[in-house]
Amino acid sequence: MCDSYAFANENLPELKLSYFEDTSEAIDIDSCLSNDINFQPIATNSVNFGKNSFTYWIKAELIFSDSIQKKYFLEIDYPSIDYIDYFYEKNIEWHKVETGSLRPYNNRLLHYETFIFPVENNELRKTLYFKVKTANAIILRFNLFDQEGLIKEVKSYEMYYGSFFGIICIIIIINLIIFFFLKERSFIIYVFYVSFNLLLNVFLSGHISALVLRNVGGWYNVAYLQVLLFTILFGLWFAYEFLKLNNEKKFLQFVYFPLVGFTVLVGFISFYVDFLIINSLLEFNALAFILFMMFAAFIRYSKGHRAARFYIIGYLFYFLFLIPVILENYHLFERSFITIHGAEIGILLESTLLSIALIDRSWFEKKKITDERGMIYEENLKLQHQLHFKLEKQVQERTEELAFTLQELNAKNEEILSQRDNIESQKERLVKLNDNKDKFISILAHDVRGPINSMFAFTQLLANNINLLSREELVTLGRDLEKQTKSLYSLLDNLLQWARSQMGTLETYKEKFILRNQISLNINQLEGMAAPKNISIINNSENVFVFGDKNLFDTVMRNLISNAIKFSNTEKEIFIDASVEQNFVTISVKDEGLGFTEDIKDKLFRIETKHTTTGTKGEKGTGLGLKLCKEFAEVNGGKIWAESELYKGTVFYFTIPLFKENNSTSH
Repeated sequence: MCDSYAFANENLPELKLSYFEDTSEAIDIDSCLSNDINFQPIATNSVNFGKNSFTYWIKAELIFSDSIQKKYFLEIDYPSIDYIDYFYEKNIEWHKVETGSLRPYNNRLLHYETFIFPVENNELRKTLYFKVKTANAIILRFNLFDQEGLIKEVKSYEMYYGSFFGIICIIIIINLIIFFFLKERSFIIYVFYVSFNLLLNVFLSGHISALVLRNVGGWYNVAYLQVLLFTILFGLWFAYEFLKLNNEKKFLQFVYFPLVGFTVLVGFISFYVDFLIINSLLEFNALAFILFMMFAAFIRYSKGHRAARFYIIGYLFYFLFLIPVILENYHLFERSFITIHGAEIGILLESTLLSIALIDRSWFEKKKITDERGMIYEENLKLQHQLHFKLEKQVQERTEELAFTLQELNAKNEEILSQRDNIESQKERLVKLNDNKDKFISILAHDVRGPINSMFAFTQLLANNINLLSREELVTLGRDLEKQTKSLYSLLDNLLQWARSQMGTLETYKEKFILRNQISLNINQLEGMAAPKNISIINNSENVFVFGDKNLFDTVMRNLISNAIKFSNTEKEIFIDASVEQNFVTISVKDEGLGFTEDIKDKLFRIETKHTTTGTKGEKGTGLGLKLCKEFAEVNGGKIWAESELYKGTVFYFTIPLFKENNSTSH
């Protein structure tokens, strides 16, 4: 450090920073260059002006130790700056670059979460100017890197946030799976709460600009406020469900409902009031929410809600790590590791402890039910012994009473047998659900990991070689990543639909509809998929009325048509026919594609077998499409089967009931 306001290290140029507060809003670059502006020196590389609406000019002077041509990078490491005007001199002329979080992402000189400005040492001393203005806290953290240092910093930054986002996503997926099996509302509310918390950190880390609306400016602050608002509201809803606050009438009346009402009111006025005011209100509202909910959890814990202790500890950690982050925005806390990463650390600890709290509560309630059943069983057993003792004692003296008592016992035995049959039935259902769960998790573990690993490899390749790849290579990588994402989305969608059908939560609405029109709608949706192969889809079906659920029918139809496209070569045709046979209509989808053998035919519709085949253009499937077709065809009152010869094409058949006048719309 050469003086009180310069900083560098032995491998980097010396960097001096100074600033000027432009309260008049009339200063321009010419004023700065005229030396009429008295810039104040800055002692460190971090500047915190707190929350205000003034414009600030930052003067950055780089002093190079040698004349070796080398590229350096000056970073402003704070993603939430609304407007940044960057001025640099080139060929004796001053140039201006306009960027910032409220300006399009593609304006940035380097596409990255923070703001990075390349600097070349084509002279021994270089002066740069930055004009900044923001409704957020004006926190400017300047970092200077050479190319190697920047790559290392980017890798470290992305690894940190990748790990953070990955852990939060795992927590969300685990709780989502538990919800689908337990059907407990607290889990799905918690999933929404954690999801919005994750999205909030995507904003705070700057990743949102790189992922969403890259070429659209001006949306950042509005979207951030709405995400923060929904995070608080879902947190309040989760507290109500998890802590069972309906038992605390006074707390609801004087604390909870006023807090909810205030949050909703702030959300309504956020479109009309200055961002700086609304953001401050929501930040302090979030702190009030944490404190009040910790107080509510303490009340519930004192009344025997044992899982509330995890809730208290989780929000205590969240509060301790979040408050320095908020206070830094008001210039009340110095920059440190906690102010930079406190929000992520607090959310990780809070999310983990709240997940433990949910699981602990479910386990405790399950144990309580088991204990109550055990007590009932013991009482029934004790009652039987008492009755037996009385019968032995009075067998000779009270024969008539014995006969009456025997009748009562027979009735009780029948009830016990009925209960046993019911228990056996429930046991079989639980065994089936458990088997389906194992299959579900097996598919998740096997098929989801592959696309995610591929996506991770693509993103890691991009992160490590972003400056080395050509535009064509980036486009190719982007398309490959898009294919992986579509494949993963298709797999998850099929998995969720299959899970609903297995667990009895699939909603159906059976009605009368015209077969040919519905088939045409599905063909229209898939013509874009058939176009690259120049495949014709010919609809030979009849205008007959059928009876069933349209959504289930569409799922079967789309899967069969897309399979036909997938396994057909170019310049081929796909024929769709329908024939009426008694009370059913049989629909067939015929292609001229690859076909398959008899041993594969037996595996197509069974969930316990995993079979996927690559299409003629390398298309990948999820392995669940035909399983869903079988489930949905049967739910619609029909069946499905296939006929095929290797290299001679395939015909899939499925049936749906013919509409009759005595059919009625049903759920």
